[in-house]
Amino acid sequence: KVLVCSDVISRGIDVPHVECVVNYDVPTHIKTYVHRVGRTARAGKEGTTITLMEKKQVYHFKQMLKKAENSHVAQTKTEKIEEERITNFKICLRKLEEMLGKETAKSKMRRGGRGWEKK
Repeated sequence: KVLVCSDVISRGIDVPHVECVVNYDVPTHIKTYVHRVGRTARAGKEGTTITLMEKKQVYHFKQMLKKAENSHVAQTKTEKIEEERITNFKICLRKLEEMLGKETAKSKMRRGGRGWEKK
């Protein structure tokens, strides 16, 4: 099972049987990264996390990981992705973001304008 989610769902929600978490953007803070990858490898089980990044992001990512204890990271180099594919991927992500924004607004309206705050 694979889970692709936003940072909002990465905290405090237990999704059973997640074996792999895909980060399609690099988190800027170690706490965010830990919460994201924490959706896998629950209860002492092993899990896999894949973080997609550009070459220019690798240094910052490695520096961030130094702040985490017991981080076993293996770098896998991939073939260079053509610029057209990257552009198409970004377009798809923007469309997904728009769709999720509309769904969030609809959901909020159904709850009488309330957000996700606790009662």
